[in-house]
Amino acid sequence: MLTLNIKPTHKPIRNYYAELEEYAKIGAEHEGAVRTAFQNLLQHYCRQADLILVCEKTRHTKTNRRIQLDGEVVDAFNLPHGHWEAKDTHDDLPTEAQRKSEAGYPFKNIIVQSPTRALLYQDSHLRLDVDLTDPKNLINLLNTFFAYQEENIVDWYAAVEEFKEKVPTLGRGVAKRIETEMQNNPTFRQAFTDFHEQCRAAINPNLTEAQVEEMLIQHLLTERIFRTVFDNPDFTNRNIIDWALTHFQRHYKDHTITKWDIFHYTYGLLHHPEYRERYQENLKRDLPHIPFAEDFWMYAKADARLADLHINYESQPEYDRLDPIETPGMQIDWSVERMKFSKDKTRLQYNDFLTLEGIPPEAFDYRLGNRAALEWVVDQYRIKTDKRSGIVNDPNRAEDPEYILRLIGQVITVSLETVKIIDQPPSLVSSDKNHHL
Repeated sequence: MLTLNIKPTHKPIRNYYAELEEYAKIGAEHEGAVRTAFQNLLQHYCRQADLILVCEKTRHTKTNRRIQLDGEVVDAFNLPHGHWEAKDTHDDLPTEAQRKSEAGYPFKNIIVQSPTRALLYQDSHLRLDVDLTDPKNLINLLNTFFAYQEENIVDWYAAVEEFKEKVPTLGRGVAKRIETEMQNNPTFRQAFTDFHEQCRAAINPNLTEAQVEEMLIQHLLTERIFRTVFDNPDFTNRNIIDWALTHFQRHYKDHTITKWDIFHYTYGLLHHPEYRERYQENLKRDLPHIPFAEDFWMYAKADARLADLHINYESQPEYDRLDPIETPGMQIDWSVERMKFSKDKTRLQYNDFLTLEGIPPEAFDYRLGNRAALEWVVDQYRIKTDKRSGIVNDPNRAEDPEYILRLIGQVITVSLETVKIIDQPPSLVSSDKNHHL
């Protein structure tokens, strides 16, 4: 059970009452103003408890009703510890709490609070009803809120601690088994080599054998857990994709919509500039919410082309306006050690023999995370030495020496075509906050 070190003389407690006093002087009693004081107080003690306060948290109830919580307190596993709802001085807290409960708000551990009074509900029962003008009551409220532990969450933490103790031993055992098989089992050795090459091709050409071995160990340690957790008919027979299919078909009144159509629609929507701008704050703290655009098929069809473009990037034509500048007197050389952009990024030094000029600025508008796709290629396709094993990772292909040069032209094409596609769809149109998954 968590017990915080809180005293009436502590600065956060004194600051809380000082802030409320300042608000009272200027007559600011509405919820939007006065809740800041309690929010600051809650954030401080969340940090002390190794918890995180997420404000304006959007959730969906069991009946799929969208609700927005003033605050959700979560742990490092993103498991909810409790919730907080702020009200102003003139609100009747029991009535407001009843409304929230009926609307489907979580009442396992929730504070419904005004500047002068707070209700704490735990397991849907009223645990505390306190006068917050007394600092001792405020401290009791915080301690009781943070000390709460849901029974299954207690079991989860116990499992985590037990698993944490066993993982190093299990990991060493698996590593030893792999080492033995690599030495004595030619079939395993060939399979591992093939898997390593597949990982390099699909994930990162610079992946070392040691990194792939670590991936394999992690998979072997966790596979049984996930198989046990998700081995139930409800999950396997009716998963989230089936649920989404039903909602899309119902919303658009179109039963010809397929799962692949939804995939293409979603894939394109996540690339849409308006979507990224509108939901940029939500995307920092929550999983993506997918809105229902006015024209489903315009997005689905356009973004099927987008998905095909990205999946088959190696089949795309090379950008034909690059100007290759060869260094006079040097032997032809298509291999790379480490490529480098010019400051304005219109020129790429491929190697000592070759420089590519005429890179269009628009090629950098298609980004993977915080980097353009072309920047990712330049960064990843270079010779590196693994510090642990001393193995040199060389992305050059002896059987296809111009592969990287060709890839650069193809990625520029993919980037330019991507920008064209995502600039074509119309506005998301729907401003109805309930029209999304």
